[in-house]
Amino acid sequence: MYLLNEAIRIKHGQVCKLSYVIKNGKVDYIKERMPYWKNWRVESSSFVLAPSKVGFESSFLRSDQPMERTQMERKWLQCGVTTLAVTKAAQSERNLSKAFHEAHEQMKTSTLDYVIGLTIPLRLLTPSLLHQCRRLKIPFLQVMINEDTLSHLPWSHLSDALVSYQTMLLPRYSGQASKNQVTERKWKDFCKQYGISTAGTDEIWTKETLQKSGLYPTKGELLIGSDADYLLYHQHKDHYMTRRARMVAASDNLDYDKDEPAIVVRRGQVLKAGPSYFLNNQGNSLSILKPRRLLSIEYASSTIGTQHVQDELNRVI
Repeated sequence: MYLLNEAIRIKHGQVCKLSYVIKNGKVDYIKERMPYWKNWRVESSSFVLAPSKVGFESSFLRSDQPMERTQMERKWLQCGVTTLAVTKAAQSERNLSKAFHEAHEQMKTSTLDYVIGLTIPLRLLTPSLLHQCRRLKIPFLQVMINEDTLSHLPWSHLSDALVSYQTMLLPRYSGQASKNQVTERKWKDFCKQYGISTAGTDEIWTKETLQKSGLYPTKGELLIGSDADYLLYHQHKDHYMTRRARMVAASDNLDYDKDEPAIVVRRGQVLKAGPSYFLNNQGNSLSILKPRRLLSIEYASSTIGTQHVQDELNRVI
């Protein structure tokens, strides 16, 4: 257990100082100042603190070379990523469970924490496959779309299959579909109409995507109960004056996301400090029991499928 003492936080364009008690790899307590703390403390007032990031890597499991995997992990740590969302290709519904368990075996030597999804062709997107995702607790699917056959999908049945476990669908367009913005617009319209979670395949997942996947707030935030995954950045300017002056100095340039973090910590363990890396093959597999469990009210209300609501009304009537 230790105290991360008076770290500068930048949230919503505002600068503040907060102290975090880290216990058993989790954020245990948060307060502005803790001057009477008698245990081990880490003085972090000269750093800017941010939660570590979640990266998406669809090709990570294609490599079976340890050195190549190590280089990929270092690349992600340089970006401030301590949790990786990876996918394994499944070419048939019968192969789904096997592919999922093979992915777990491949990730056992990972230093980064990880969550596993699957990559499937559009033709496999069926209610029965989504029921398997619920049974196996697969929180997201990358769906390969190479032609516009979206109108032929059983959208209403897909929506029903996702009621108890909201697997997130990540479309990836290739072939003719990659050049057709109409296909992308159709996908978004169908998902909105039927209340299906979808997101882009950004390399760094946004807060909204983390909420849809069920990783938030365990990952991607520093709240009580969150994993102690955080980044420490050197301030853009050095000030040795008053506390207020240091805070103003930090606010001169609030965009630290483009910088390489000086220190990267995963569950309280340092994985990167300056040019040194401490890879330890102790990454945890993250099991998502309930995706979308902490979506904002505004977003949740905006994504209730209009067609799904109409179907429910028709059943009542």
